[in-house]
Amino acid sequence: MQSHRSLHSTLFSLLRSLSITDAIKSFYEVLALNPYIILIHDVLAHHIMKIEPFERYAEKYEEWFENNAFVYESELQAVRVLLPKKGIGMEIGIGTGRFAAPLGIKIGIEPANAMRTAAQERKLEVIDGVAEALPFPDEHFDFALKENVFYKSAQFYSVTEVIFYLEKTGFHDLKFTQTVFHRLEQITEVEPVQEGYGKGAFIVVRARKV
Repeated sequence: MQSHRSLHSTLFSLLRSLSITDAIKSFYEVLALNPYIILIHDVLAHHIMKIEPFERYAEKYEEWFENNAFVYESELQAVRVLLPKKGIGMEIGIGTGRFAAPLGIKIGIEPANAMRTAAQERKLEVIDGVAEALPFPDEHFDFALKENVFYKSAQFYSVTEVIFYLEKTGFHDLKFTQTVFHRLEQITEVEPVQEGYGKGAFIVVRARKV
């Protein structure tokens, strides 16, 4: 298994509600650790517990996007602004393919079988895997998309803390877009996309590691 720290790529982390989970914090810590296998072992020990909700509620996950079509399209537009216009990308935690498919990303990893099956039905190549142990050689892709996920018992972190972990692990040239500026029940059209963060509930950060 190859170390993440030499994966030269553009990393996208979709940050909902100005926060990320302790799982995402662990992912960034993996990038800085050497030897990395120690943390990977620790993270994988909790792997089954983390994916269980996504096995159980895959259909409800899909229903959310159907019921919040304007929010979903707003989020896609915020990602498109920063998405590289060329190169081959992959998604870490591809879920049901709701982001990868419309964004033109053809491959990803997903540990939850129910989610993985739904993504494959969208004609995507999905491999059973986790962020802490990517099943690809170094420098295999030009960029990676990473949408954060939530757990009931998660500890949340601010965007400032996310920036700290990105910079700590060697990422730089951070750029941000944000959208979703109203409560979900108040949104009746696609929301605008703005630079920066601090106002919108959905934030995209692009960071480069060379």
